[in-house]
Amino acid sequence: MWRAIPRRSWVAWGLFGAGFAVVAGYHAVLPIDVDETWVLTVGWQITQGVDPLRGLYEFHTPGAFYLAAAIIKLFGASVWPLRLVVTLLTAATVWPLLRLAQLLGLRGWQPPAVVAAWLGLLTMFPWIHPSHLVQLSGIWAAWALISAWRTRRLEWFVLAGAIAGLSVWLLQTRGGALVISGAVVTLAARRVTLLAAYFAGVVVVCLPFLRWPPALLWHSLVTLPATQYLPSQFVGVQLVAITVGFLAGLALLAMAVGVVPSGFWPLWAVAVSLAVSIWSRADVAYWSTIAWPLVLLFFSLLASPWPRLAARSRQAVRIVSWYGGALLAAQVLGWAAINGASRIAMTISDQRAGRTNLWQGIAAAVTARTSPGEQIFAVPYLPGAYFFSQRPNATPYNTLLSNFHPPEIVADAISRLERVKPKVVVRARDSFAVRRGFHQDGTVLDAYLNDHYRVAQASVAGYAVEILERRPGL
Repeated sequence: MWRAIPRRSWVAWGLFGAGFAVVAGYHAVLPIDVDETWVLTVGWQITQGVDPLRGLYEFHTPGAFYLAAAIIKLFGASVWPLRLVVTLLTAATVWPLLRLAQLLGLRGWQPPAVVAAWLGLLTMFPWIHPSHLVQLSGIWAAWALISAWRTRRLEWFVLAGAIAGLSVWLLQTRGGALVISGAVVTLAARRVTLLAAYFAGVVVVCLPFLRWPPALLWHSLVTLPATQYLPSQFVGVQLVAITVGFLAGLALLAMAVGVVPSGFWPLWAVAVSLAVSIWSRADVAYWSTIAWPLVLLFFSLLASPWPRLAARSRQAVRIVSWYGGALLAAQVLGWAAINGASRIAMTISDQRAGRTNLWQGIAAAVTARTSPGEQIFAVPYLPGAYFFSQRPNATPYNTLLSNFHPPEIVADAISRLERVKPKVVVRARDSFAVRRGFHQDGTVLDAYLNDHYRVAQASVAGYAVEILERRPGL
């Protein structure tokens, strides 16, 4: 049986295994990120009966939170089961990536194209994050859409719409981009029944959103990101402009050579919409979550016969393309190496400075001072305090950043704290949120905490994190 398998298949699967081992191993050795604790915290809060849209101040669609809740329900409140599940979900994309490579006519280029798409994940951190999960669903959505485009069968368009709708559940910006690009591709098929089938898939998957009042849904998923998230998170559109420029160059080359696989243009439309969807957070980490179509499109063009170009011109263009692709790959891997090395170096530096596990330290300090089920509060961005201590939040705000949330939200948090009077508050000083400009210490909330709480513990595990206790009689 084993001899019947071609040696080239063993080489291909060896390449897949080695490539994914690099990606999975890279993320396994990196420390737990604060954003990962945010997803875990909201997932745990859901298992405690909290509605992520009604009971929390979140402006992300709750798909990632419900996944975390399901894993926590099955395996308990731990980081590693969810990290393992996300790793397996990532590995499972080998199948749609291979199918996409086949549909794009890559033939022998399939293994390097798939591994190159995976290597883009090296710059994405954290591993447990809506942006990473929606990337995985986006790969499946693109495969279904291109299969639908090629077959013109109703069931494929329903499936493509359903997966795009699932992507909306994971992250509304990226999912919305997938829905729009799918609608554009379906419209190009010029059949109303196909468009109806596509949107039927989208609507059926998104129907549960009707559980929430429309006004609340609009406020949480559209108004909040547009009025708060974008201004404070805006990095710059230069990376988006470069990506769109790269896609424009690919389009011009595709039109010049004349012969491209039938799935090229649908995937190109997906790539453009995904690139535009990250304009408000256009840094390398988020760019890596929308880079995978670029890899497939690039390899697809290299593998094309290019009959309109003379042999010498064809060779020159291929050489330039190879050098350009190698330069881009070197930049991506370089950023990944810098990112990983800096995080590991920071961990080593913390250990040498006597700092230990922050989350375990917070959990120990909080559980020693509170009873199970007793409410606490953590500020400005320590969502893991709730997850690791297994204590509920006294407010709807798992994060509360002065340059991010409006003054009325801070006032509401103070009002709720005064009403609940939690015994313990965890407060970070000079946090990463301060260093990145999302927050400034010394807010009106800090003034309230200084008046009503005393510092019971000045640091936690060697970090500038305070444990505050309510002053007697207040």
